[in-house]
Amino acid sequence: MFKAFSNRDKDWVDIREMLRAHRLDADQLLGRSVQLFGPDDSRVTSLLESIDEVTGESEGTGAGQGRNQSRG
Repeated sequence: MFKAFSNRDKDWVDIREMLRAHRLDADQLLGRSVQLFGPDDSRVTSLLESIDEVTGESEGTGAGQGRNQSRG
């Protein structure tokens, strides 16, 4: 969570690595981020993009094919 607060490129790399290693609960992290930052905050957008990237990799669909696609 603190890495998202910093919003530094190197921290987003770390967050994606932790998501890939299943060391973070993506849904819990996303929910808490929305609570703390608001749904329109750039950190929430970055987190959604990171989750999509990792989810796309694990599903073999490529980045951008996960959570954001269902948001309309």
